[in-house]
Amino acid sequence: RENDMNSSEFKSGGIAPCLALCCLLALLYTGIASETQAKDIPMNDMQNGLMRKKAHGDLDTVWKRLLDTLTAAKAPVFATVDHKANAQGAGLDMTGARVIFGNPAVGTALMQAAPEAALDLPLKILVWESPDGVMLSWSDPAWIAARYGADPDLEVVKKMRGLLEKLTNAAAGM
Repeated sequence: RENDMNSSEFKSGGIAPCLALCCLLALLYTGIASETQAKDIPMNDMQNGLMRKKAHGDLDTVWKRLLDTLTAAKAPVFATVDHKANAQGAGLDMTGARVIFGNPAVGTALMQAAPEAALDLPLKILVWESPDGVMLSWSDPAWIAARYGADPDLEVVKKMRGLLEKLTNAAAGM
C-alpha cells in the first residue's frame, strides 16, 4: 500500500515531529545546495556510500519514469516523501526533492545477516534538482552491508546493486 507522507495519518503525530523533520531537511538542503554550488557533484562517493546519476528531463519527468519503472518491475512502493511540499508547508523553500522507498523483500537476507542494516532499508532513491540538472542518488548496498559488518560480496547485495542500477538507468532515461 502506498502511503503519502503528507496524509492525515502522518500529521496525526503532532506538529513537533513535522517541525523537527522540516528543520532537519532545511539543514540538509542547505548543505547540499552550498556544496553543489561550490564544486562539481562527484557521481559516486564510495567513502560515504553515495551513488549518483545525472538524469535526462525535468524532476517530474524523471519522477514519473521512476514510478513507471517500479510498477513495471512489480516493486512495491511503501512511501513517498515530497520534501519540497513539506518544506513549503513549514514556510521554507527548496528545489524539488523526492524520496521513494522501494522493495524491502530484496533486503531481507541482508537484514538477516546484519539486523541493523534495517536502519538503511528498504532501499531508497532520491530524485532531486542540482545546479547541473536532475540527479538520482542512492546508498550503495555494498556500503550498507559493510557499514553493519555484513559481507559486501553477498549475493543479495549483488542483486540489490543490479536492481538499483536497472531502476536508476530507466529513471534517468538511459
